Amino acid sequence: MGLHFITVDFSRDIYERAREIVDSRAFHMTGEDFLDLRSLPSLVSFTYLDNFDWIWEAHQNEQWILDQIQDYAKKNVVMNNLNSQLAHLRQSMKLLPNFEDRCAVLFDDTWRRWDGCYDGKGGAAVPFLLTHGFKDISPDMDKDYVLLGRNLMLS
Repeated sequence: MGLHFITVDFSRDIYERAREIVDSRAFHMTGEDFLDLRSLPSLVSFTYLDNFDWIWEAHQNEQWILDQIQDYAKKNVVMNNLNSQLAHLRQSMKLLPNFEDRCAVLFDDTWRRWDGCYDGKGGAAVPFLLTHGFKDISPDMDKDYVLLGRNLMLS
């Protein structure tokens, strides 16, 4: 379709698997570092922000989460939920001037709470983008993701 596709991941395993599929369009680094160090080849029409893992309360003492926290620590990164939200906010702020007029942003592990506030990975980034012309167009508010759109024609 002639679209530019880029994938960025902090995890070596995920990066290696992505590189097998998209080769030179896969980058092993944080999303913030990528946006600081690289220029985007075009404006962004869609982005899926599912990085910097979220620690779900029900799983916080599971060995796989504790292992993941140690993996982050080996890279001098503290894996916690505040840092997850800050990473997504920083990436959203860096992406904002690079979005197409009509675009969408999908946040994984993000939800709207009972009081209308957002929580999860995109808990800080979603309100930021909402103040910049995006709308919550999530088809199902009971899921653990939030889809935002700007200037999209929806039926």
